[in-house]
Amino acid sequence: MAASRILEHHSIKLDDKGCFFQLDHLFKYKETTISVSTTYNSNNTKKPNYLQIKNADTDEIIWKLELCSYLNRIKTNDLKVFIHSDSNLWIGIHNSHRDVWIFDLSNLNWTKKLSFCPASQIKLVGNKCFYVPGANSTFQVHKWSDLLNPNNPNEPIYTFPRNSTLFDVDWSSSSIKKLAECVYIRQYFMSTQIDLLDGEFKFICSSDILDLFQNYQPLQPVELDEQIEEQVINEYDTNIIKFTTNIIDNILLYWEYREPIVDKNKNILKTGQTNIYCWDFTTNSQVKFTNYDLNVFIHQIIPFRALPDATNPIGKIKYIASEYFGSKSWYKIYESV
Repeated sequence: MAASRILEHHSIKLDDKGCFFQLDHLFKYKETTISVSTTYNSNNTKKPNYLQIKNADTDEIIWKLELCSYLNRIKTNDLKVFIHSDSNLWIGIHNSHRDVWIFDLSNLNWTKKLSFCPASQIKLVGNKCFYVPGANSTFQVHKWSDLLNPNNPNEPIYTFPRNSTLFDVDWSSSSIKKLAECVYIRQYFMSTQIDLLDGEFKFICSSDILDLFQNYQPLQPVELDEQIEEQVINEYDTNIIKFTTNIIDNILLYWEYREPIVDKNKNILKTGQTNIYCWDFTTNSQVKFTNYDLNVFIHQIIPFRALPDATNPIGKIKYIASEYFGSKSWYKIYESV
């Protein structure tokens, strides 16, 4: 299902700092790790571009399709890929493209369809449902099965305002009835307020993400001396405490941070700081991460659960940070304590 995405694999090339430069589309299918990519080469744009599926464990090509001319510059990073069901790969393209390939890994058959909206507008809610922009500043939630017929979906099953986003959780580990009944969480943008919803999207109660963490201590602004203040390129950002929240793999990651302060030449005048809080709905417990000085800027944070092993039968919790500084960008994995 959608949770079978693999974010750690020997095929991912790391530099000497443990960073990598592409978030590959890797998925677990039975005992095999599947990769989905294109063969686009920026040094030879006249060469045909192929969409390909490989066995990432052996590098064997399973399937290869030459893309038509208007898709000749599609890179691997432009793809939107997930496993829809036990064997169906759903492959779309970000930006304004509506091309969708549905590939059956069990028999290597595929079909191509046109989506009713660009793939970049399709937001997955685990493997339960998905939502897209609707009318009157709303999002429309559709059944998961509609993704197999993307050109003609059924009527939406739920709508909600665009000032929020929707996640799925399994909080059955909680002994509190209203929490155990929660199937969806709706979070408001730029806010820690959340609404708990049941499996029919009925409102249960409102809460605050920070209420999960009894040890929460807010990150404090920094005081700058006059010499630093004169060199800062954007005074508005110097004392802003930011945060981002993501819920994936039944993990909530609240990532509070203060960005580094830099001058016009991108020299760091004062390092930033992280303040990380994480909740595992599977075990109904807090997961600890080490805070650290921040010498980079952050684009995105993606929590995930590593594959189970003998030491951790439900999988160790980690996150990927999409980081950048100046014109360079990369990804890096951080582990819980």
